[in-house]
Amino acid sequence: KDESTLVSSDTVYNVLGDTDLYAKFTIEQHTINILYVYTEDGSEAVSPVLDTLDYGTDYSYTTPHITGYSVDKEVVEGTVGNANELVYVHYDLIVHSMDELKAAIADAKALNEDNYTGSTWADLIEAVENGEDVVEKGEAATVKEISIATEAILEAIEDLIDRTELKDAIDEA
Repeated sequence: KDESTLVSSDTVYNVLGDTDLYAKFTIEQHTINILYVYTEDGSEAVSPVLDTLDYGTDYSYTTPHITGYSVDKEVVEGTVGNANELVYVHYDLIVHSMDELKAAIADAKALNEDNYTGSTWADLIEAVENGEDVVEKGEAATVKEISIATEAILEAIEDLIDRTELKDAIDEA
């Protein structure tokens, strides 16, 4: 009789003769763990991603935006390999001076409310008011407060929706 050897985990089986063998295979799974941390102190910036995926699966996770911070990885992507994966995404403060904050406030105040949609203008006004609060603190304002307030105003200006352009786009549709 023919003899064959079957290995399963840590057990070896000797099979004699005409024997049908059935095997059950499971797809190996691994964990993707993405930790979002502030570079300045290593504390958690946003909730981590913890996902279990099958071997060979492609993945892509967009890094959450935090006003006033840049990141070292905009997207974490890859293919699940033979092991669990741990990825750190670092948030770095975008540093601005008090003069830059004052300039951003002046730029925002030079804009005409009538040119923009109400909701985007309201976002700008809120950012400007927060920036003015930081300016009022003077020397007591931290670099972090100044930088975040400046970035919030710059982002609000960038996000303004021009009423004329919006009307033209609607008319063309």
